[in-house]
Amino acid sequence: MKKSLITLAMLLNFALGQDYVMFNTQYLELRKGQHSALQAGVKKHNDKFHNGENGPKAYLWYVNTGPYSGQYSWAVGPSKFSDMDQSLSETHVKDWENNVEQYARSHTHIFMVRDEAMTYNPENETVGENILMKRILVKQGDLSSLAKVEVAVKSIADVLKKTNAKIARRVYKSAFRTA
Repeated sequence: MKKSLITLAMLLNFALGQDYVMFNTQYLELRKGQHSALQAGVKKHNDKFHNGENGPKAYLWYVNTGPYSGQYSWAVGPSKFSDMDQSLSETHVKDWENNVEQYARSHTHIFMVRDEAMTYNPENETVGENILMKRILVKQGDLSSLAKVEVAVKSIADVLKKTNAKIARRVYKSAFRTA
């Protein structure tokens, strides 16, 4: 029993100690259609608090298609869970309220961790100039369907590697998927 506990502790330490690429993402839904004001406010907030110098950098992308089209995706990263150990300062929170929240409602917060086995990243980019985000929803608990999706996505990465493709395909999964 003692050997099993020691082995389990070592495995957990190894798994949790691994390096990973993660983004904290959320959608911003405009309150009154003020695109320019929101973009300027996010830029001001990002320049002040998320410029990549004293922590992870933040990005803003417009969503063109899908259920959140017309909204924005705001992402901070790459980051680690330890980046969130400290509470945000009152100044930081007030700045978000004044420059972002007055123009948009944030929702659907997701921590996305890159799956290196399914990723093809020839230039070793962290964030590209443009992104194509495709969400594949798999019913919770349906492990056979999830496995089939992962095999299909991995086969795409394998073909890209074999052909030395120039386009990157970075695959992220929710950090908190329970199935």
